[in-house]
Amino acid sequence: TEAVRAFTVGRIPEMPAICESSRVYVPTGNFIAGGERALDERPLRITHLKKATWIARTPVTHEHWTEYMKDTTVKRVDANYLPHWGPDYRMPPDHGQLPIYGIWPEDADNYAAWRGARLPSAHEWEKAVRGIDGRYWPWGDHWHPGAAVTAEFGVTKPLPAQAFGAQGRTRLYGAVGNVFEYTQSQWKNRENRGRVVMGGAYSHPFQTSRASLRLSHK
Repeated sequence: TEAVRAFTVGRIPEMPAICESSRVYVPTGNFIAGGERALDERPLRITHLKKATWIARTPVTHEHWTEYMKDTTVKRVDANYLPHWGPDYRMPPDHGQLPIYGIWPEDADNYAAWRGARLPSAHEWEKAVRGIDGRYWPWGDHWHPGAAVTAEFGVTKPLPAQAFGAQGRTRLYGAVGNVFEYTQSQWKNRENRGRVVMGGAYSHPFQTSRASLRLSHK
């Protein structure tokens, strides 16, 4: 129940996490997933992560994306792809450390493959951000104003990916707020409904940054 979930936050042993400079190890095992605050949350339950994984600590930045575009021959003809870069696809000034946005799921897949990696599943992402005690945000169960970039900030674009420092047990940067993060999971296991995105964004209220909330994007 929600009451039991709330009681566990900070009261059970923390998830062991091995942090490196650019990535963190998320172990196999059980964790509390889902919630009961919105229809877009999966049912509150205990979920088992069958396979351990490594997850990048920092969202992909515009600077990273520039390196990717220079190293590949993929040419996109799509007005909705990186619309803020302009028709010549030039990174705007002062955007280097901002997380990338304005891309499609297949673009994220291609970038990850170029890096010799893949996108995390929604379960992997959720465990990395929430730990095992089911907390709604990396730091705990209560919203901290000013801890992440959401609509309450009143900005018109994301802030630098590491603007608020590392948070949570796994010491992730910008896991909630700023920009939605793609996963490899299909929305409710239906390909025609798009990909699961998580973490909220600068354009959405803080409630959508709860790590239990799963939205979809095509």
